[in-house]
Amino acid sequence: MIPHTLPRLIWPTACLITAFLPTLAADAAAPTDASASTVTAAATATRPDADNYRRLASEVEGVLKKDVLEKFFPAADDEQGGGFFENFSANWTRSPNNATRSIVYQSRLTWLAAQAAVFDPAQADKYKVLSSHGVAELANLQWDKTNGGFFWSVNVSGAPTNQQKHAYGNAFAIYAAAVNYSVTHESASLDLAKQGFAWLEAHSHDAKNGGYIEAMNVDGTPMVVTPPAPLPPTTAPTLPPVPPGTVAASGTAPTAPGAFGAPGFGPGGRRGGGRRGGGNANDAIGTPIGQKSMNSHIHILEGLTALLEIWPDPVVKQRVQEVYELSLNQIYSDPGYLNMFFNADWSVIAPRNGGDSYGHNIEAAYLLTDTAKVLGKPDDPTVWAAARKLVDHALEKGWDKENGGFYEEGNLNTPGYTKQNKCWWVEAEGLYALLLIHERYGKETTKYWDAFVQQWKFISEHQLDPVNGGWYSYVTPDGSSPTGQAMNSKTDQWTEGYHQGRALLNTSALLRKLASTRP
Repeated sequence: MIPHTLPRLIWPTACLITAFLPTLAADAAAPTDASASTVTAAATATRPDADNYRRLASEVEGVLKKDVLEKFFPAADDEQGGGFFENFSANWTRSPNNATRSIVYQSRLTWLAAQAAVFDPAQADKYKVLSSHGVAELANLQWDKTNGGFFWSVNVSGAPTNQQKHAYGNAFAIYAAAVNYSVTHESASLDLAKQGFAWLEAHSHDAKNGGYIEAMNVDGTPMVVTPPAPLPPTTAPTLPPVPPGTVAASGTAPTAPGAFGAPGFGPGGRRGGGRRGGGNANDAIGTPIGQKSMNSHIHILEGLTALLEIWPDPVVKQRVQEVYELSLNQIYSDPGYLNMFFNADWSVIAPRNGGDSYGHNIEAAYLLTDTAKVLGKPDDPTVWAAARKLVDHALEKGWDKENGGFYEEGNLNTPGYTKQNKCWWVEAEGLYALLLIHERYGKETTKYWDAFVQQWKFISEHQLDPVNGGWYSYVTPDGSSPTGQAMNSKTDQWTEGYHQGRALLNTSALLRKLASTRP
């Protein structure tokens, strides 16, 4: 039994037990006092009340400390080279190849350290120093001092190893600097966040169609895909197919680079995408160059919302409102999923397969409600209806009814799953989203609470590494073992403490709030 695991219970939920009892009475002898007390104990141990809220909050906080914060800090801190080490093996040994500093990883650990300072006041000074160390790396190494904007990745000397400027990465840097400022009040952090926003506004914002151009060259011009030139006439035997297109130095993003397909790497490759294509037709997060993506825009919204909280600039507010409305009106779709890829004009690019990213659906449910609060409309019925439908759809289509937990991705238009392994970030996002919707609609139904309890059970028993600590990035659908990737490493440029850290922080705070406000 690993630490922080829930007690072994009869796991049919309270509502299912209630529905099942009449059948027991009709088809079997009345239960003995012992069996009746067992059912009562199970229902009591899982019902949504103040005692269980507090108990689960303590468990969540224990996992946050032991399996997230204490694993990354201070082990990831590179005092000599700046920023944070990115590669750790399965047993948390630092990998030899640790010279790269990627904008997403660096930003996310900077953000996590700042949030840890709020969560753990006794160690706040330590975490503030770590977070400010991360901001210094973003400013001194990641920021392009010639052209502005944040490089996708650099080495420990600040030389770019990938010069691409991506709206997704730049938004995370803004997010990290803004949240650091909220806890340290260091003017350099606010200045960096403002610089990042100004660069996005000048180079990435799409004034014609709204939203953001995502992939940019080092000088801030949009990246484009140039189809290969036709072959000259020949009498030789038919040649093999022409390789995928190459990336031009500058130009305007094409409206529909349809033939140059799908993400093969980064979160697009791991989290969605619908076509196959050459890597040089995809940007740093795996989106086909020239397209807009749901993934980038929900995180741009997250970063700009954090900036608006510390800097109520009217242009920032306008952009937050713009991406918020795009998210609700273009990205969101009934009955409760997110369209993943778009042309420049926001027309949807339908996937050939896949296309239903359960993790992003449930993540967006609370990102949208968070932004609504900052925009001064915390009870906006439109956003809450969308949030609930996103969670309902994920429970209907992506929930593993046998083992608990969410699958990563399924098909939109046909039955079946394209990614069934349980992924750390999807399970983490599901935890908080279920609790948030329970807070809002728990008086109508217990289904969100019941799923939350099962989700925490799955995470506690299967997603955590009981030997080395930390989270497995992927486990088999039944949770019985980590996948090959998870057996070899704990971190890489995409796998850090952000998703699980954010989910546990939010879940802990909401459980404590529920415990203090509900019987």
